[in-house]
Amino acid sequence: MAQLTVKEKEHWKERISRKVDQAIENLLVAKDKHYLTRINDEAHQLAIDSLGLRDMQTKLKDLDCQEESLREERKRIYKELDSKQESLNQERQRTYKEMVVKATGRRIEGLPQVYYALPLDIGQAIDERTRLHERELLEKDELGQQVLELRHEKEEILDTVWLATSGKHIRELWSSVSELLKESPTPLQTRALSIEPPSEQN
Repeated sequence: MAQLTVKEKEHWKERISRKVDQAIENLLVAKDKHYLTRINDEAHQLAIDSLGLRDMQTKLKDLDCQEESLREERKRIYKELDSKQESLNQERQRTYKEMVVKATGRRIEGLPQVYYALPLDIGQAIDERTRLHERELLEKDELGQQVLELRHEKEEILDTVWLATSGKHIRELWSSVSELLKESPTPLQTRALSIEPPSEQN
């Protein structure tokens, strides 16, 4: 069998990755199509709590409601509400800055004077913590463990394709590195290692 080019190996990586994605989708459709949505929602809420942002997020939502009420009232009495709006804006800015400090550890003195929207670094901190909690939640039941196993196979697809199409010396090197790092091959990699190397085939 002829050796595959890098481009061909990338092609097969993409093809197999799509099959893994389809396998995950089929698994969820058959067992619980809303499973990952619920897991992600729960992980997001756990991220908010574990970052210590729950009270501040609730406070911001409350401030949003207050601001909407002020908009309606301002239509009737602009001058009277100007000072209230200013106070609300200042409180919002303080709360944003508290969230940044809490989520990122940055010093409040180095933050911009004004934030007009939820800062990107808070969103990133929440996203990172959400991914952590999502994995913890998936590890707790059989369906989640199956999803994680399929995702892991997808992450390893390029190595798997290379193993299946590489010569004996590359496979031996890969196995030695895995043994040194105490890493086990995935089920697909185990199958790939059992395929006769291209150079040894007739």
